[in-house]
Amino acid sequence: MEDSLAGLNEKINSLIQNNNGNASQTLTNPYEEITIVHLRELDPMLRTHIKLSNLTINMNAFGEERTVTRQQLEELIGKYRNWFDLGIIAIGAGGEEYARRNKIKTIKDYPFKDDFIQKLATLNVFELEDMYKKLGIGAQGFIISYFKRKIIEKNSIFMDIHKLEVLNRLSNGSLKQEIAELTNIK
Repeated sequence: MEDSLAGLNEKINSLIQNNNGNASQTLTNPYEEITIVHLRELDPMLRTHIKLSNLTINMNAFGEERTVTRQQLEELIGKYRNWFDLGIIAIGAGGEEYARRNKIKTIKDYPFKDDFIQKLATLNVFELEDMYKKLGIGAQGFIISYFKRKIIEKNSIFMDIHKLEVLNRLSNGSLKQEIAELTNIK
């Protein structure tokens, strides 16, 4: 019995060494669940649409989470890698090893906190600029569209001309029309 157990341990160690010492790749469960997080806030009529071979995911709210298997994550990364690169979606907490292995960002790589959207309105101009520069293109687009939506809703907190000018400069003129309309109103 001890000889067969020792032989089994030898085989396991050999497999581990043949796999460059990475036992997790050999022993990983393809059905292990990983969370993905949506990093955009879209109009309720719009959505981020993800179509995998055995799953369809639609997300439109910032911070919305979905759970996928490791196998589905691998397909997701293969089909929609640029969405991870653009900051449209990220790997959630607990998936750091998958993110590292695939060279994609996790939610921890962004300056988001649980109350991110609520704090967005209270940031001063310097904090807003600093935060915006740390975001991916997708999340930057979210900030611009969120400010535009709040201006349409006539939310005065988001109508701060100094913040709009900074965001306009950083986004290559995305808020030019809103600034013109606000300065003509005054």
